[in-house]
Amino acid sequence: MLQTSTFQFIKDLKANNTREWFDANRKVYQRAKDDFLAQVQVLINGLEGFDPEIALAKLDPKKCIFRINRDTRFSTDKSPYKTNMGAWFSAGAKGLQRGGYYLHLEDGGCFWRVESTCPKPMH
Repeated sequence: MLQTSTFQFIKDLKANNTREWFDANRKVYQRAKDDFLAQVQVLINGLEGFDPEIALAKLDPKKCIFRINRDTRFSTDKSPYKTNMGAWFSAGAKGLQRGGYYLHLEDGGCFWRVESTCPKPMH
């Protein structure tokens, strides 16, 4: 189970989304990230119990999570950091058309999403 301090970090980041604040709280971020990685591993272990493709994929939690830095190149919102933590669990490489599972945590709401894709016709 995620620590309360992880959710507090997300809430604090939302209120203080600047590089200066983040740099001053980098150790707090690292603890929150480590806590999130541990939970991602728990979820991988659970998914392996019923999804044989996930079991065969041998997912690495570090490769499942999304970066905290935002791409602000084409955005009017120049906030440097995402105010959520997310992870994608899929047996396929990123960019492949296949389903998977998504975990999203943010201040004010969290969700778990399951996605599937329709295979392309074989003709």
